[in-house]
Amino acid sequence: MTGSPIAKVEALDHVHLYVADRKTTVDWFRRVLGLLPFGSWRDDIANPAHPVFMGTGDGRFCLSLFPGKPPSDGERTVAFRVSAKGFLAFSDALPHAEIVARDGTPLRPEDAADHGAAFSHYFCDPDGNHLELTTYETEQVRAALGDIAAGRAP
Repeated sequence: MTGSPIAKVEALDHVHLYVADRKTTVDWFRRVLGLLPFGSWRDDIANPAHPVFMGTGDGRFCLSLFPGKPPSDGERTVAFRVSAKGFLAFSDALPHAEIVARDGTPLRPEDAADHGAAFSHYFCDPDGNHLELTTYETEQVRAALGDIAAGRAP
């Protein structure tokens, strides 16, 4: 590639998700991933005139929750990065009534995908939006998950 880019991206800012009931979805993201509403509209969740922003509390990344149905054309996934410790804690909580795989079945620890350079769990929010929890601290996860992460029953 030659020349300078027109704009140099610094980081992911936010992703738009469409949800049926923003209060329910805000509560789900709080319980499952620890995300919190923030910004000037954080206390006005029911107002459809603007999105509800969700983030880690320090503004590193966020979601914008809009009323409506998720688009059905094409693959759309929101990936959240966690440490190996966070990934393993999530895996230890599985199966969990609020966390379903993309096929609608309960997500299980052995569903963790080992991509070599990363481990990921793929699941859906209550509105069917595709989510991914991923870590690049693979050696720690591989050592902790052992046979389960390798796809072999313990």
